[in-house]
Amino acid sequence: MRKVKIFFFPHIAGGHLLPMVDAARFVASHPKVKVTIITTPRNAKIFENAITRDREEAGHDIGFHLLDLDRLKFGLPEDVENTLHSLSAELRYKVFMSVLGLKEPLLGLLETHRPDCLVSDVVQSWTLDVANKAGIPRIAFRGASVFSFCVEDCLRKFKPHENVESDDQPFLLPGLPDPVYMTRNRMPHCQSDPNVVSFFEEIHKAEMDSFAIMANSAHDLEPGYHNHAKTVIGVKLFALGPVSKSSNKTALDKSERGASQSVDDDDMILGWLRSKAQHSVVYVSFGSEASLCKEQFHEIALGLESSGHPFIWVAKSLHYTNPNEPGWFPTGFEDRIKDSNQGLIIKGWAPQLLILDHANVGAFMTHCGWNSSIECLCAGVPFITWPLAVDQFFNESLLVDVLKVGIRVGNEECTYMSATDFKSKVTVTTRDKVEFAVRRILSGDKDVQVMKKNVQILATKAKKAVEEGGSSYNDVYALVDELIARQNPK
Repeated sequence: MRKVKIFFFPHIAGGHLLPMVDAARFVASHPKVKVTIITTPRNAKIFENAITRDREEAGHDIGFHLLDLDRLKFGLPEDVENTLHSLSAELRYKVFMSVLGLKEPLLGLLETHRPDCLVSDVVQSWTLDVANKAGIPRIAFRGASVFSFCVEDCLRKFKPHENVESDDQPFLLPGLPDPVYMTRNRMPHCQSDPNVVSFFEEIHKAEMDSFAIMANSAHDLEPGYHNHAKTVIGVKLFALGPVSKSSNKTALDKSERGASQSVDDDDMILGWLRSKAQHSVVYVSFGSEASLCKEQFHEIALGLESSGHPFIWVAKSLHYTNPNEPGWFPTGFEDRIKDSNQGLIIKGWAPQLLILDHANVGAFMTHCGWNSSIECLCAGVPFITWPLAVDQFFNESLLVDVLKVGIRVGNEECTYMSATDFKSKVTVTTRDKVEFAVRRILSGDKDVQVMKKNVQILATKAKKAVEEGGSSYNDVYALVDELIARQNPK
């Protein structure tokens, strides 16, 4: 019997690219599988060392097939093929549109090589049509939580947000395994223009019409919601997460994951961390695509400084095009924290997995993107939640209200990811709220101790999920068994 051939076609946004390659590597650990990652030359270089180690040291059957973007047609600079680094809104749009130019090459590839399935990001809804034309089943890779999938389904079916009188009035989401409350202000698309609503509806329809959904999650990390998705919503779901835990088992893997670092080397970061007390450092990062204005930067800076606690801050924004541009930090702030050694500022990409896994990190202030959330859960670190857009408020509800592993910093209004008019929301999350949240999460009070215990239990479960016999390990084998059965129908 030939090996099961699985093609992975990642989206080239930062928060989508990394976990999907990790998932491909995890699936390739199955001895009956041949995995091909379809991507562009520059994106392949990000992962080529890890993929080479998978082949040569672990014996996995995994490789790349490279497709070139039409730079001239879409006006792309020579060095841009993803959004791992901060880009302008215009350039991000060009990157997104350039991927649409791969429809015909992708179709030709599927028709020529006839894989057993195509795994593509949910954002790439158009790949369902391409796969259907080639007669290949499409699996939608969902980089978001299964919890958010269940919340979205609830909002579509029951529309509880239409029965409240104001945007800040809480309403119960009916039919979920836990009592979960939301407001219209915290919903991602209710204030969007029709084109944005239509875009997300196309994504949802293609996801539901696909052969199956592959999720970066594990059953024990979202208790009850995987079963809800399967039995209540009625989807075929394979949960393979946490994929970062399955593939990045060494410090070298963790260091190489993503873009090149913006600091001299990882040793400098780890050396700084070693100089601090255990569980004393707050790590602050809002992901690869968040957009914050200078006024909000000032509030974060002064709040962190006033807390008195050491911090690592990945201080970047879509509009942070020049790290040395004046005005992003309060006058004298960088000099003060350097002289006092209170803080370490990273103005670009950071080795997040290495940082979160360090024993001296005691909390993570995060935008609640699912990649960051699941990486923090795996590290057993409690959260300060600061959602901004899309599914992040849903993830906050999971982390704070359901799993009880963190506290809110206080932002209650969803915005566009790339909104430039963020000034009206700066005062929602003031320096006082930042200071209070940091002091509380790093305190020893009874509630925080419960959060720490909860997240450490989840970290243990996450590790077991990807080990032999774990739920995610078993889902890889269940997926392969189903694809083998499709090769040989009775």
